[in-house]
Amino acid sequence: MRFRTSLITSLLANVLLAGIIISGESNEKFLILDQSQPARGLSPTADLDSSSLMDPWIDSDYQTYYQALLSRGLNSKETKPLLLARLELGSESRLGQPLDHYWTLRDSDYLRHSVSLVEDQSFVRSVLVDVYGVAAENDEVFVSVFKPLNLRFPFLTSAQQVTIEKARLEHQVEMATYFESQRPSASPKLVGYAQSIQSFENFQEKLQSILSSNAFFEYSLRDSPLADQLRRSGVAFGEQEFRAAYTVLSDFQRTNTDDGNPQDMFSVKNELRRVLGTQKFTEFWAFRDPTFEDLQRVADRHQLPDTTLLAAYEILSTNEDQRIQASSLGQVDLEQMIQQMRAIAVRERRQLSELLGEVVATEILRTRSQRMIASSLENG
Repeated sequence: MRFRTSLITSLLANVLLAGIIISGESNEKFLILDQSQPARGLSPTADLDSSSLMDPWIDSDYQTYYQALLSRGLNSKETKPLLLARLELGSESRLGQPLDHYWTLRDSDYLRHSVSLVEDQSFVRSVLVDVYGVAAENDEVFVSVFKPLNLRFPFLTSAQQVTIEKARLEHQVEMATYFESQRPSASPKLVGYAQSIQSFENFQEKLQSILSSNAFFEYSLRDSPLADQLRRSGVAFGEQEFRAAYTVLSDFQRTNTDDGNPQDMFSVKNELRRVLGTQKFTEFWAFRDPTFEDLQRVADRHQLPDTTLLAAYEILSTNEDQRIQASSLGQVDLEQMIQQMRAIAVRERRQLSELLGEVVATEILRTRSQRMIASSLENG
């Protein structure tokens, strides 16, 4: 249990203080809290034996325990560390300790215990609010309980963060349980892709039910696969560029089930160029493009600097956009479309040859063509 040692120490110290205040008598007497009339929720003998702290009474009526402390002369402020310590120690009896059966327990078992911990923390908070009112949420004594604020989400309340953490853990339990139910295999496989997607969509829906649209957007900027992709690209985004790029891509993902429509992709690329500028757009799109790895290998063989490779990729990307535009003519004037496609191919080769030389340009074009054909065959 978190801070268990410090909590026990705090509890013992405060019990000692309470005894002194209440009795003002000998050391033998102040360890007893009136055995003649034991109050519900209060240990009949709150002595210094730490084993007594784990008795079942620690889970009883905390409001009654609080009132009993007040009746014995403590003020409300002095009761706070006592009640908090009792609640924290009570978590052990409420939850129990997870067995260290590492040879049988699975990830889902540990994750379920984590969900129980989050739920128990909510119980602790509810008791403190019930006893001390909403002011408890900002009380410095309870800061560790009410302010579990993740620095990534300063715009969320602690209650929202706790709810989200529970939803996140439940999502992980769902996925762990699914993968554990699959046939064991010694070879790693990408199993359960559809299940992973569905589970993540369920998690997103849960988040949207918890947060306002603005809060959900802010959360997604900090914790989502798309935001991670933007960060991993290595592009030196400014904050506004990052937000703008995320908005463009998330809007596209929300309204398109796949990347199969060339015209839609053309529009996305144009909008990203607009908000990022040509250089940063090229860096990001190259990172996102699986064919860029093949081009990188060609560049490595010929010892091309990164700036030259990116310049070559921009030529390829720009001409690819022009092919998309030309393809729209196919339904109107097939001959004109063919002529434009040929002109684009000639211009693309000339631009690459001027930048790289004929030999490297030819290898770049052949490599990209082979990869695109292979991708088309894989996608059916």
